[in-house]
Amino acid sequence: MTKDLYQSMDIRFWDETLYLFNGINLFRQPITPDWGPLYSILYYILHLIIKDPISLYYFNFALMAIVPSIALYFLLSELNNIYFINFFISYLFLISEYNLPIWPKVSSFCMFFIFLGLIVIRRLSNNNFHYPSALILVVMLSYIRPEYSILVFPLVIIILIKFKEYYSFGKILSVIVTAVLVLSLFGIPYSSERSYVAYAQAFEKYLPMSERIDKDGVKGLEQIMQENFGGAKTIFEIFKHDFDKASKHVIYNLKRFPNLLLNISEVLIPSVLLKTDKWFKSTIVLIISAIFFYIILIRSKNNSFLRSNFRSLLLFSIYLTLPAILSINLFYPRAHYIILLLPPLYFFSGKIFSVFESRWVIRYSTIILVALGLISILIVPSSTYFFENNNFFNRESIFFIRRLNIQSQVNLLENEGNLTTYLSENYHWVDLRNSNTNFITSLSEKHINMIFVTPRLKNLFIAKRDSSWLLFQNNFEKYNFISKTDGDKFFLLNKDLIKE
Repeated sequence: MTKDLYQSMDIRFWDETLYLFNGINLFRQPITPDWGPLYSILYYILHLIIKDPISLYYFNFALMAIVPSIALYFLLSELNNIYFINFFISYLFLISEYNLPIWPKVSSFCMFFIFLGLIVIRRLSNNNFHYPSALILVVMLSYIRPEYSILVFPLVIIILIKFKEYYSFGKILSVIVTAVLVLSLFGIPYSSERSYVAYAQAFEKYLPMSERIDKDGVKGLEQIMQENFGGAKTIFEIFKHDFDKASKHVIYNLKRFPNLLLNISEVLIPSVLLKTDKWFKSTIVLIISAIFFYIILIRSKNNSFLRSNFRSLLLFSIYLTLPAILSINLFYPRAHYIILLLPPLYFFSGKIFSVFESRWVIRYSTIILVALGLISILIVPSSTYFFENNNFFNRESIFFIRRLNIQSQVNLLENEGNLTTYLSENYHWVDLRNSNTNFITSLSEKHINMIFVTPRLKNLFIAKRDSSWLLFQNNFEKYNFISKTDGDKFFLLNKDLIKE
């Protein structure tokens, strides 16, 4: 499924590239606690083996499509002994559209951690360690996706109330000291700025086009937020400034959230096996579920599959979906949020199938598992099924710059999202998104000597109402620049770079 990933998928910049950049430069810069340092550590470890950032990007992308399914199989196998069913469920997730195409892959890493954490917690023989272990898992998840930090404090309160007699002052103090050490090492995994940007992007997406343009052209994100919410810089300030306007798209998301849940049927009936609309899939899933529940009621009269230990872990897996639910409704229902709703579904499904365990089923489970494994190899989809990209614009742009073989310091202006991650160390990204100076001034102050001209960069200056960019673009020779083209890619280079 991933062997031809390189031939079917282009590199995507911004989020995933930033995680990769932070991983490669883990010990060369301060740790950014709200940008998944644990995920960046994975990139750092992989980079010790895979030196080329492009190869590293593709390898990790493939890895994050595989390991969650493996972890899911082992989690299901913790809950029942019907191994071929567990394999089949994991395989369905593997080939679904909520696996390989998911971007950024940090959510897949989160899924892997959640499955692994539930396995560890379930294996603990002493139930009193379940809650502290759950807290450790939530803290670790917070350093993968910062949204999980909202779960830490309530869980601490629950632990203190539930185990106030069991935990001595010394044990509580040791937990506090450990938490302080973790925070000192990584920092607090929350950023009001990042949540503000996520909200602003969602707010802009829902605005009608008439409110996103004016007589000068397309409005920038900051202009839109300034016009609607004044100088608000946090989500709290946004809602305080104009609650009705701020909650408009949130209410819209809430209304369509039940319909959105129907998309989850894709992981049970992947499109690669049955390409039909989600309503038909959901109907099939509901019918099958109803049959299963009827059989369960008959075969499990004492409801042993819902014993307290299982109930606690099931409730915890549901608790872990709260950040995803909040993000889907507060921001935008992106696929990488939706997959984080899956753990309780799988956890409950795994336990349900334990009702069907019998001596015969367990005896032949391994044989059926091997047969299913062989069949799955034959029907596994190619990555071209998920990606129909014949234009590798980003990757070819990287290769073009590499072929220039420039050895001196390059200050590259681009608005594609840290392209310099995939170049040698003499390349520095000039990011003007938050700059308040005009382009001509920035050209001099930041010593820009290479420009990757793309529609996204042009739109940046249009949004900024920066006429100096247009002046430069029409007379770049006057500023000692020359143009270089490679197909549909257009670069402006300072002549001094070419003289080398």
